[in-house]
Amino acid sequence: MASKTNFDKLETPAGIGKFNGELASKSYLEGYTPSKVDAHWYTELSKHYPQGPEAKFPHARRWFNHIGSYSEAERSAFGEPTAPAEASASSQSAASAPAKKEEDVDDLFAESDEPEEAPKPKEEAKPKPPKQRVVEKSNVILDCKPIELETDMALMEKNIRAIVMDGLMWGPSKLVEVAYGIKKLQITCVIEDEKVFMDDLEEKVQEAGQDLIQSIDVASMVRAG
Repeated sequence: MASKTNFDKLETPAGIGKFNGELASKSYLEGYTPSKVDAHWYTELSKHYPQGPEAKFPHARRWFNHIGSYSEAERSAFGEPTAPAEASASSQSAASAPAKKEEDVDDLFAESDEPEEAPKPKEEAKPKPPKQRVVEKSNVILDCKPIELETDMALMEKNIRAIVMDGLMWGPSKLVEVAYGIKKLQITCVIEDEKVFMDDLEEKVQEAGQDLIQSIDVASMVRAG
């Protein structure tokens, strides 16, 4: 498997610490959706931590629980890492000066009967408007699993939507069948990357859910527009 991500000695504090640091600011090892890279390192990590990394490695533990929420068949079907589309443009400009008209030598010193025009005053350069700052955003889908079958899913959603953060906007939601009649709440939101960090958002969702939410997983996180 060709990948730029590589870890060794995961069974040591230094090894799992490096792995934890790699996930400090992102949801997946490479790209914006679960990929073969995540499936591979989930298998490797499971050899040393069958129940997942310790709580003192929160980013690795969050990632482990999220990837582990997929079945083995689903992980086997993960594709290659996806990366934000990169646009490149190149421009070439060529200025060709018009050929200078040859003048007759005798005319160089010829007097002109036409009065000389007074030089026109130079127009003041108008200030250019400031460039508009581009705000980078991401579309996020959260999977919120209830503690039990009788959990009030409407109350769970109401509490989650009550979360207010600068740079956070909630979107549509739906209930998705999990197993044995249990359904999970799948809710979408748009976040401004510089203002909202996923760890903070997940913590607030967990607090809002209180005794209603068993676990929270990031089902998808892709760059918006």
